[in-house]
Amino acid sequence: MLTVVIQDMQQFAIVISFVFIAVANAFYFDDLIIHDGAQIDGETVTYLEYIRLIYGMVLFADFSHAPDKFNARQWFFFFFATCFVFLIMMNLLIALVGDTYARVNQNKIQSQYH
Repeated sequence: MLTVVIQDMQQFAIVISFVFIAVANAFYFDDLIIHDGAQIDGETVTYLEYIRLIYGMVLFADFSHAPDKFNARQWFFFFFATCFVFLIMMNLLIALVGDTYARVNQNKIQSQYH
């Protein structure tokens, strides 16, 4: 059953990856507009470092890089990402696993009758 769940989760993993990259891009390019480069705690960071920091902020609530310096747009991006990822995507994941379990269990019951 675990292999079936992993196969069904491939599309989910792609969608959630795009969401995280989109949120990181929104923060990164908004920071590029405000400053000369993307900065965390006054230091210029690379794109991949920025994605890692935003991933930690959205998923693990790691606010070690001064969220008080965020502007209104960045707070909107953060709340959108938090609500979208945790409320909508996690409910989708639970529904996906539940449907997969029901399908595998139904196939198991049908195979017992043959």
